[in-house]
Amino acid sequence: MLNRLLKVRAEQPLGTEGESEAILGFLPAPFQAHNKEYKITTQEDVLAISDSISTMIQLVLVAIAGISLLVGGIGIANVMLVTVSERTREIGVMKAVGAKNRHVAMAFLFEACVIGLLGVILGMAIAAAAAFTVVPLLFDVPGSLPLQWAGIAISICLAISLLSGLYPALRASSMDPVEALRSE
Repeated sequence: MLNRLLKVRAEQPLGTEGESEAILGFLPAPFQAHNKEYKITTQEDVLAISDSISTMIQLVLVAIAGISLLVGGIGIANVMLVTVSERTREIGVMKAVGAKNRHVAMAFLFEACVIGLLGVILGMAIAAAAAFTVVPLLFDVPGSLPLQWAGIAISICLAISLLSGLYPALRASSMDPVEALRSE
């Protein structure tokens, strides 16, 4: 069948004379060069190989994107934890004038989302610049940035921002107002 690699062997009998003419047993004798295996590759085989290569490249890119999202989430959580510790007095004032725990938590979650949104806007600008300048120069194809993928990127980034800001927001909302006002 055409779906398999076909192996065709040229018919040349190997005798003791041919084996003895091999140079040190490594290089074949001149008449043995005709004794090779040939492979016939169909277009379906080439398509299968290119599909497997593109799948591997996509998996590597997904892994890189996942690691980048993890690092970004850790960065947002770190910034938010520092913000909570620096604004402890402000949190105490908010709670002293009547803000509830959910109001404090929502304020810090909103701040985390703003940080994530700024990051995704910067990332989308870099991606658009690369898609419309570098890609056409290197590959001679027009660049594109589908709006569906932009929407997916924004929603994933906002979800990561919310998850990263959740612990700092809960920590800020659970502070005792008297202790928060007393801190320096």
